[in-house]
Amino acid sequence: MPPVRRLRPAPVAVAAVLALNACTTSPTEAPASRPGPTSTATTAGPSTEGDVALETLVPALGELQGDQDRLPGAERTGPVDVGVDPASTRYLGETRRARYWVALTDEGAVCLVDAFGTREAEALGSTCTSPRAFADGGIQTRTTSSTTTATGYLVPRGFAVEDAGTDVDWAVVADNLLAPSDQL
Repeated sequence: MPPVRRLRPAPVAVAAVLALNACTTSPTEAPASRPGPTSTATTAGPSTEGDVALETLVPALGELQGDQDRLPGAERTGPVDVGVDPASTRYLGETRRARYWVALTDEGAVCLVDAFGTREAEALGSTCTSPRAFADGGIQTRTTSSTTTATGYLVPRGFAVEDAGTDVDWAVVADNLLAPSDQL
């Protein structure tokens, strides 16, 4: 299954999401008078790939969902749709530029969801891939506005930071989450 990227346009946002394997989506542009990022995501229930449960690769998926695990914006606008099952979203951590969640789609794909921008005008985006592709190399997402970029990398349990590549100085943000060290 090829990677899936979804953006939810908002009246104040511009977002672009890149998959780890260099697939890209086009930026979604808001009215010129109010540029900014926006995106949303949801997740699905437990899923397995071969003999390995996704909860083994990302332990947060096996935990009960708490308030922090829910995507932002739902309390203001109702459930947001970034292509994931809202009941499966689990908060992973944040950098100076974005907050990150892991989620699943109804079809069982693994997704990295990011919220980028100010809490009043966040853009939510998601990058998804098959469990097998995730187990082999993780999922990377990059969201860009006219002034800054945020990059996150969801990696399976046991993934070594040095395996992330040398083009970026990756740092551990939280379990299963890496980001460029200059964004921490």
